[in-house]
Amino acid sequence: MKQLVEPQIIHLIKIASQDFINKLCVMSINDTGDMFYPEYERYGVMISGDIIQVYIERVFDGLACSENVDEYLQRNRNITNTIFHTRLLDYMLQLDEQKIQYLIKTASQDFIERLCVMSIDDIKDDSVVEYERYGVIIPQDSLWLYIVRWLDRMRRLDDTEEYVERNRNRKTKLFTTSLCTFMEQLQEDVIEELIQTGSSDFLHKWFVTEGVKDNSRKGYEQYGIILKDKNLQKYNRGF
Repeated sequence: MKQLVEPQIIHLIKIASQDFINKLCVMSINDTGDMFYPEYERYGVMISGDIIQVYIERVFDGLACSENVDEYLQRNRNITNTIFHTRLLDYMLQLDEQKIQYLIKTASQDFIERLCVMSIDDIKDDSVVEYERYGVIIPQDSLWLYIVRWLDRMRRLDDTEEYVERNRNRKTKLFTTSLCTFMEQLQEDVIEELIQTGSSDFLHKWFVTEGVKDNSRKGYEQYGIILKDKNLQKYNRGF
């Protein structure tokens, strides 16, 4: 492993398994040694110089697909390495809007809930929760795309309240205000489709006939899709 040259290491980063990427790529020679345990920590492919960017991109691609982003980060052998943390965070912060929109459409649901944030202030470097030390900032122009993705998942669930609590942005003013505005502006045909396709829990908790409760302790009661006329009749017939 120590004799691998840069082109070989880059090729490995691109084709190796995710487990290899997480466990056998290291950023410091001090991360290997005969006395290390478990066994794989006695070995390591050194990642340095220009190779770091290639490695970070591969790590991020795996993160975007992960159904448990905190576990994914914890499994990485470099998790306590300052260079790793800095480069991975910098990579996230430098993503352009086109790439962010692609992520909103294709990333795992856990990535959407845990690693998409509204501002730099939502990234906590001193957090004991690993994923909170990172974040992809959603640009203002892409916020509604994010809300559409988030709402589309929620309407299918049997426990929407737990879903709200899982979202990292649930207490962020920009997110809560934008979600309220989005629901207020839903077209009647979209509301009709939601009535027809939403889960029982979604129908019971997210449709209202009047204003929402801004100060409610229950997260979902701070929002609501207002039913009027024809859609109110269709909603009532469903029950």
